[in-house]
Amino acid sequence: MSHIYKGRALIMKKIINTLLAFILIFAASTAYAEDNTKLEPLFPVALNHTFPDSKDTFEEVKKLILENYYSDEISEDALYWAAIEGMLRRISPPENKELAKIWTPEEYTKILDSLKGEQVSIGIKTSFNAGDGSLTVNEILPVRLLRMSSCRMTGYSKSAPIFSRARL
Repeated sequence: MSHIYKGRALIMKKIINTLLAFILIFAASTAYAEDNTKLEPLFPVALNHTFPDSKDTFEEVKKLILENYYSDEISEDALYWAAIEGMLRRISPPENKELAKIWTPEEYTKILDSLKGEQVSIGIKTSFNAGDGSLTVNEILPVRLLRMSSCRMTGYSKSAPIFSRARL
């Protein structure tokens, strides 16, 4: 297993663990009222029929898809990803099926950075019109740069050619 694959697998494991921890904490904090009486779900999540041998059935369906799917594009990882997406969609409110979702490592990093107050942007506010496919620049924001790439900008005069050293 390559070093890059191990690193991505570790990030994915952390993402899934964080997401599951969030769901469990959210579920635990909302499942009981202050007087410890159990609350009913806000929307149906229970299975209304028996499902014997569920793990075996899952594995059989996964195997059949991998062996018989019309395209070679399908992989075991893609099926696991789809299964996780489906589980999270099932426990999300009907009016917002995207409320609980799994994130790619890049999306997870972006979320963590936004929570830390670290964001990468070009200093503009935009709006997208899906009707005609246009992107409108609504506002150009003042931007204060403290570093470019990994180069700190302190110690430079206004005329110093810092852009020649920075990796843009």
